[in-house]
Amino acid sequence: MKNGIKEKKGRRLFYDSVLILIIGSIIFLILNLILGLLYFVADEEYKENPGALSYGIDKARLAYPKLPDEEIRELLKENWYPKLEYHPYTQVMHTSYSGKYVNISKEGFRYIKKQASWPPSEKNINVFIFGGSTTYGAGVADHQTIASQLQEQLRDKMEDIAIYNFGVGSFYSTQERIFLEILLEKGFNPDVVIFIDGINDLSYDYAPTKISTQTKKTQKLTEMFKTQGSLRHEKIILKEIKDIFTRLPVNRAVASVMRKISNKETKDADASEDNELSDENLKLTIQRYLINKKIIESIAMNFGFKTLFIWQPTPTYKYERKKHLFYPYGMGSRASKGYELMQKLVDEKHEALQKNFLDLSSLQEAEEGNLYVDAVHYTPYFNNVIAKHVANNLIERGILYK
Repeated sequence: MKNGIKEKKGRRLFYDSVLILIIGSIIFLILNLILGLLYFVADEEYKENPGALSYGIDKARLAYPKLPDEEIRELLKENWYPKLEYHPYTQVMHTSYSGKYVNISKEGFRYIKKQASWPPSEKNINVFIFGGSTTYGAGVADHQTIASQLQEQLRDKMEDIAIYNFGVGSFYSTQERIFLEILLEKGFNPDVVIFIDGINDLSYDYAPTKISTQTKKTQKLTEMFKTQGSLRHEKIILKEIKDIFTRLPVNRAVASVMRKISNKETKDADASEDNELSDENLKLTIQRYLINKKIIESIAMNFGFKTLFIWQPTPTYKYERKKHLFYPYGMGSRASKGYELMQKLVDEKHEALQKNFLDLSSLQEAEEGNLYVDAVHYTPYFNNVIAKHVANNLIERGILYK
């Protein structure tokens, strides 16, 4: 009798558990379908409203006061349309693209006003410029980039200047150095090479516990090689299952909520969004930049070209938040602390930051109004201001010659 009751209770518990599991799975599936649909709509909306438009058309109009709405949309769509493709050494490169506002060659440089032909002519003073998306000119037209405005200013004094804009979105000093080495290996020797850095170098924190200082692509390759061995296939299957669950809309929603909580804390208290952010890691990050600079200088000595290294302005250092239309809450601590450490080295006259180093980090202190077309990318006006300082430095140093 008792055994029958126990068996009946056990069966009931089993059925209840299965029913709860089925109902829970259905709810989980429906929730993912709903969230997936919402994210699909949101993603399509962002494709239609990239850059400053993601903040609303009213703010976009403030960032582009001279452009009608339709041209703002066309300009920003072109800026965010060119894709990055895999490259074995730098991980990514821009694909070639041809548009009204944005044009990228198959060799990887973005066209500028009165672009010199490729390959570079020995008759010209050829200047290669490397950097991330601010150098590339995200959010502005070809003729409004730093590189284009720099060439225009220099050609007022020297007609044989030929500038090539090799800026690539997300690149930092290590990738830029490798990109230069690839071009040199192919036999394209410049006369002057300029590097514009700061924001991206500090974005890829040199944290010893992290797999990579650059993108998920390295992490995926690292995980792939870890799966080699006796359990290789089983590990690959488990990894694929884990990746599928990671990409579920529910996980994306949770991550989004966590980011909003983190950004709110940052906005209120200027707290770090990264638990591994520390003075030691930032020192190692700056050291990495200085080592890359030293390697490039050694290459320059052997290949016979001159160099200029620019420490760029960032919205989170010596710039009033109230002036910024799109202040990037969430990156403040890393950038400001890293820039303070670099400023200390500059003030101490560090030997690596002397003859061929141009510190423009404080440039926006003397400027009024908004200088950004989105969270971190410069307006055409500010690109022109930066170009003027670079042009003056190049002329004062007298390095624009064969």
